[in-house]
Amino acid sequence: MYSAYSSARNVIVNVGDTLQSVLGFAKAVPPPPPPPPPPPPTRLEIVTEWLVDLREWTFENRTRIAACVLGVGVGVGVAAVILRTVYKKRMRRSVDKGREVIVLTGVDTAVGKSIALHLEQKGFVVFAIVSTAEHVKALAREGRQGLKGLVVDLNKPDSITQAVAQVSTFLSSSPLRSFTAVVNAASMTVYGPFEAVSYDMWVRSFEVNILEAVLVTQGFLPLLRLHRHRDPRIIFLSSATTGSLGLPFTSLASANSHMMEALSDSLRREVAQFGIRVVCLQPGVAVEGMVDPNGGGALGEEEGVDVMKERSEQVEMTISSWPLPLRRIYSVPYTTAMLTSLSSHPSRFAIRSCTLPEATYDALTLRCPQSRIRVGRGSWIYPIAGRWVPEAWVDWAVEEKSRRVDEVDDEFESVE
Repeated sequence: MYSAYSSARNVIVNVGDTLQSVLGFAKAVPPPPPPPPPPPPTRLEIVTEWLVDLREWTFENRTRIAACVLGVGVGVGVAAVILRTVYKKRMRRSVDKGREVIVLTGVDTAVGKSIALHLEQKGFVVFAIVSTAEHVKALAREGRQGLKGLVVDLNKPDSITQAVAQVSTFLSSSPLRSFTAVVNAASMTVYGPFEAVSYDMWVRSFEVNILEAVLVTQGFLPLLRLHRHRDPRIIFLSSATTGSLGLPFTSLASANSHMMEALSDSLRREVAQFGIRVVCLQPGVAVEGMVDPNGGGALGEEEGVDVMKERSEQVEMTISSWPLPLRRIYSVPYTTAMLTSLSSHPSRFAIRSCTLPEATYDALTLRCPQSRIRVGRGSWIYPIAGRWVPEAWVDWAVEEKSRRVDEVDDEFESVE
C-alpha cells in the first residue's frame, strides 16, 4: 500500500515538473542563506573613527572652543596669582624689626645695593660687605640706620675675621638680636670667546662669584650656629640661563653657574642637621636690564641709560681688547650674539629692578622655601629647554640665531 502511494506521488511530481518546463515556469529556488555577521571593529578602527568625529565636531564648534579655552586660561592664571599671594601671606613669617641681622655680599654693585636697601626697609639689620671704604661712605649717605658697611678684601684673610668680630660684637650687645642669614649676592658676568677670555678675567670672575661666597660663608657659619635665628638661612645667587643651555660665548659664566649650584646643593645637605636652610636664587635673562660684558655688573636701566647703546659700547670695548686674529674670527658672531636678542625691545627681556630684592626677601621669610627659587623671565623656560629638549634641537636653534647677522641694526657695526 505504501509503495503504491509513493509511486503515485513520484508520478505526480514528474508530471508537474514536465508541465512547468513545457509551460515555461521556473523551478522554485530556495532562498540563499543569510550572510555571516561582520567581524567586530578593531581597537584602532574605533579610535580612528572617534578621532574623525572629534575633528569634525571641533571644526564645527571652533569658536566656542576658543572662547572656553581663553576663559579657562584666564581663570587659571587669576587663580594661580591669588593662591600664590595667599600662600606667601600665610607661609611668610614676621620680621623682628631691628633684631634680625643678615650679612650681604656684593653691595658695591647696583644689584646688591638694591637688595640691601630693600631688606633694610623690611626691618632687617644689614651688614653690607663691600670692597672699599668709599662704598662704605656711599652707604652711609643713604641715611639708613639698619644699613652698616663692612670692608672685606679677599687678598687679606684677616679682613673676614675682623668682619665676623664686628658682627659678633653687635649681636652680643643685645640678647634680643639674632643672626638670620648670610646672603651671597656678589656676581660678575663675563662674556666672550673661550680663547679670548684672559687668565686674569677667569681668576677675577672666580674670586667674585665663587671664592668670595665660600670664604664669607665659611667665616660666618660658626656665628650663624651660635647666634642662630629660629630659622637661619644661607642664600646664594646663580643664573638660570647661562648654566642651562651652554650658549656660545658664555663658557666662564656657565662654569660659575654650575659651580654655584653644586655648592648650594652640597652645603644644603651638609648643614641641614643644624636646622639651616640653603637657598639658591636663579634670575632669568638679565638683572637690572643688562650685564656688563667686562664684568662691571648691572648697567642700571632705572637710571635712564640707553641699554642698547650702552651694551654696544661695552661690546666694542671688549672686542678691541682681543688680539687681531681673534677679532677677525669672533667679532661678527660675538656682536650678533650680544645684540640680536635685544635689538628690537631691550626692556622686554629685563628683570624688573624690584624683582630680585623681593625674591631675596621671600627666600628669607618663607617658612618652607624651595631649594631653588626662579626669578624673572626665562628662569623657567631655559632650564626646561636645557634638560628636556634634545641637544640637536638646541644646537639647531643656536646655529639659526648665529646666522641672523643682517638683523642687527646698522648703527651697531662690529669692530674690525
